[in-house]
Formats: sequence, structure tokens, C-alpha cells
Amino acid sequence: MAGCDLRQEVLDHWGPAYGVGPEHLYTDYKEMLAKEQPDIVSVATQPEMRAEIMIYCATHGVKAIY
Repeated sequence: MAGCDLRQEVLDHWGPAYGVGPEHLYTDYKEMLAKEQPDIVSVATQPEMRAEIMIYCATHGVKAIY
């Protein structure tokens, strides 16, 4: 499991809450996708950025997007 958020302070709380180590926490979703190569991604961001992220995921090997 990995997580991404633009805000480091969110990651600092989210990682420990879900048992995700700092080596799997990112502030850049493109870096996270390249390193983690997830099969499933949940995009929970502001509507303005959502389509761009989902399209990027779909064209970079993510098999399911929620």
C-alpha cells in the first residue's frame, strides 16, 4: 500500500494511521505510480484535478480506478 498527498502534514498522519511507512508516502502521484506500480488507485482529491489524475493512471498501467 502507498499514499500520496500534496500536503506532507497529511501524509505524516495518514501513514501511521494505516500502517504505511514513509518510504511509501509521496507528494507526487506520478512518482508514486512509477515506483509502486499499483493495480488499483483510489483518487480522492478536489474535482478540478481528478480527471487529470485518473487519465494519467489509466494510461500508465493502473487496472482499476475508484
